Amino acid sequence: MPEQFLHGIEYKEITDGIRPIRTIRGAVIGIVVTAPDRDAGVYPANTPTWISGPRQAAELGATGTAKDVYTQIYAYGVSRVIMVFVDEGLDAAATEANVIGDPVAQTGVHALTLAQAVLGVEPDLIGAPGFTMPADPATKNPVAVALDTVGTTLKAEFAAQGPVTGLADRTTYAELWSSRLIRLIANQMRIYDADDAAVVTQEAEASYLGAVAKRIIDKGFWWSVSNTRVMGAVAAAQPVAYIIDDGQTEGHLLSELGYATIVQDDGLRWLGNRTRATDPRDAFATTVRTRRMIGESIVEGHRWARDKPMSDQLVRDIVDSVQSYLDRLTGRGAILGGKVWVDPELNTDDSLDMGQLFIDVDWGDAAPLERLTFNIHDTNEYNSRLLGDVPLAS
Repeated sequence: MPEQFLHGIEYKEITDGIRPIRTIRGAVIGIVVTAPDRDAGVYPANTPTWISGPRQAAELGATGTAKDVYTQIYAYGVSRVIMVFVDEGLDAAATEANVIGDPVAQTGVHALTLAQAVLGVEPDLIGAPGFTMPADPATKNPVAVALDTVGTTLKAEFAAQGPVTGLADRTTYAELWSSRLIRLIANQMRIYDADDAAVVTQEAEASYLGAVAKRIIDKGFWWSVSNTRVMGAVAAAQPVAYIIDDGQTEGHLLSELGYATIVQDDGLRWLGNRTRATDPRDAFATTVRTRRMIGESIVEGHRWARDKPMSDQLVRDIVDSVQSYLDRLTGRGAILGGKVWVDPELNTDDSLDMGQLFIDVDWGDAAPLERLTFNIHDTNEYNSRLLGDVPLAS
């Protein structure tokens, strides 16, 4: 294109260079609840809705699951939650059907997939507290199955209550699952209910989701929720034995099975780092979360590059942007290190001509310190210090 004649001085803005990559949100909770006393005009069914504080939560009424669920989450200081409301049925089975919903109509649990379209954000942590406990430890809870489907679509972790009837049933139920996204909860909570003026038993999925969100907000997505305090509970409804250096106590066994368990360990604490994944690379929940958070952050951070004309400068800018992000994460302790490169075997003339560019990225996960062993050595080599300054007989 011929240049326009100019007799003067001008400047041109050069847009080359790296762009900072911002880590996506990782602590957005999305939950399915019932609230029969709510104003359905303000809080319609099967529509993702922000609930942004206890005053707004109070508008949902005291019946149904919404109040108790929000109270458990808010105990961690997490005040903003996406809720999908479903109507109660004539009986428990009908209510469960409404919670599960329909994937085609996008109702119930499946309505969580609408959050991006309706609210502009996808949930990272999902659940349907109060509806995921299995009736039979040999059969998956159908609500949990639906959460697994939606979690896979959203790449979101989901919490599901496990059996509370002992180690054998918990083992049977855990072995039904092979998901890297499920977070099985081993026991229920005892919580003071102001409306009833009494201590009541509640399922603990919402509390767990609140704890994870709080950990991510305060420390980062690579920090495990294990060994953090359980907030809002007066006790575990089903006490689980845990002795820190005795691997045969039930808390250790449940942790190995992939449960998150409420244990008494210098106060009530969450115990458990593991998923139910069969791939050893996905053994830790933080590893799975780290992979998603970094991957999606890199994708979101390169919208600017899409559809730009291919050039050496563009490739350099992309590579340098990702490397800068990995270096920043390494400095924060999120990963152990990482690098970016362009593989010429993938980026052939044909692929480049078709507008396809392949960038390779790797990093080392910072796994949680799950087992710490001190090797204690007893020796007499320090005995000489006993007489170090004492006058000795000649």
